[in-house]
Amino acid sequence: MKRILLILLVLALSVSLLASCDALGELAGGNKEDFCQHRDANDNEKCDYCKAPYKDGDDTSKNLHQHRDKSDDGYCDTCGIVYSDGNDLTTAICQHRDQNDDSHCDKCSIIYTDGYDNMPAVCQHRDNNDDARCDYCNNPYTDGNDTSTTPHQHRDANDDSYCDTCGIVYSDGSDLTATICQHRDADDNNLCDKCRAPYTDGQDVFDTHTHSFSLWTNYSANGNVSCEDRLFYRVCDGCGGIEWKSGTYDEHAFTIETVDPTCKDKGTETKTCSICGFIETNDIPTTAHSYSSTYSASNSFHWLECIYCESKKNEAEHTEGTDGFCTVCNRPVSATEGIIYDVSIDGTYAEVIAYTGTAKRVIIADTYNGLPVKTIYSESFKNNDNITTIVIPDSVTKIGDSAFYRCYSLKNVTIGNGVTSIGISAFYDCDGLTSIVIPDSVTSIGDYAFAYCSNLASVTMGNGVRSIGSWAFGYCLNLVSVTMGNGVSSIDDYAFYSCTSALYTEYECGK
Repeated sequence: MKRILLILLVLALSVSLLASCDALGELAGGNKEDFCQHRDANDNEKCDYCKAPYKDGDDTSKNLHQHRDKSDDGYCDTCGIVYSDGNDLTTAICQHRDQNDDSHCDKCSIIYTDGYDNMPAVCQHRDNNDDARCDYCNNPYTDGNDTSTTPHQHRDANDDSYCDTCGIVYSDGSDLTATICQHRDADDNNLCDKCRAPYTDGQDVFDTHTHSFSLWTNYSANGNVSCEDRLFYRVCDGCGGIEWKSGTYDEHAFTIETVDPTCKDKGTETKTCSICGFIETNDIPTTAHSYSSTYSASNSFHWLECIYCESKKNEAEHTEGTDGFCTVCNRPVSATEGIIYDVSIDGTYAEVIAYTGTAKRVIIADTYNGLPVKTIYSESFKNNDNITTIVIPDSVTKIGDSAFYRCYSLKNVTIGNGVTSIGISAFYDCDGLTSIVIPDSVTSIGDYAFAYCSNLASVTMGNGVRSIGSWAFGYCLNLVSVTMGNGVSSIDDYAFYSCTSALYTEYECGK
């Protein structure tokens, strides 16, 4: 019975030490032999973990156990086969053991440690209180009389030479206290890792030189655990000693993504730790309204509108200036004085026939004596060098021939969405024009309509334009951009003649 129990004890110690070898080798970052407590359980003359050449016993034996001869009587302590592991006072052949935890091998007395008990990854589990969990790392574990009397790992914490659990004759060393603590000092701070009593049993070479530690490395594998709850280690470059810490990691390494808030919706700040993957999301309160700097307007009112919602501020009625435009939002408020209107022969509509006023910005009324204003008569504003702006209402359908002929100062033209035709030479030689937008309602642009507008650089035509007359944009020397709608079917001769800045140069367009 004693021999069977000893066999089981040897096997249990082998498994535990192999696990320690495995974990320490992995943490060393590739230099496994520095941390490996070599074992050759399969008797192939190589360490089972790091593969270094190693021989620990009578490897020709058919028995697979690792022979031990602690009593130095020339026989294996377990199976009784003839065996000697040599002069156990030397380090070359000694299989070191430190059962009394004095930091020296029990046989040869060299400095030696038998456990790295402070961390779960390399913990040599102990269950002295028999609660089915490791006393140190709290992992599920049993070493006592929890299920049966044979497989437990014997302990003799009270040093009475009997196992505390099953009562079998057994001693595992001077455990120093009667509090059932089997002292371990794996982090080499000269305190027991469990009860914090002054004590050392491990790699006390830590005390003989100044360490040069690597950066802290994350040992835990679960990315959903915050840094504060995880396990970190670092390795001394000089002695290979390992230092651990758990639950005291200084701070997360956050990357931050931000969604800006608006007056309608909260923003978010999402912080992701690049070390442990921990994610923290915080709301950013809604902001005040962001109002446009440009006024929106109706026929009667103007206001500033929030760019994110429909909130308004500074809403007020238009204030008309002397030129007929609102002094706040610059919107046309009323028709300009000095425009002469007449009623058509059939009496169904009104026409603009002349302008005698002095205003520079001219707003044409959309009605006259209750009739819609539909036509700007031929030569109505011809040779007026004072006008800078003209606003044509949606009621107008026709801009007559030479209506704005040689209005040299004319810079801004708003063509209403009711205009269908632009007459011959309507804006001939209007040097001040730099751009013109022709609405979808226009179907035809007459001959010479914008000829000799030497500063005209941009023309945008709506999809309603079907025909462009000859010389319509002839000699527009600075024209660089022409956007045609998809409805153009006829471009007459020389429509863009001598537009030297555009794609059309000395080309008879339409042929």
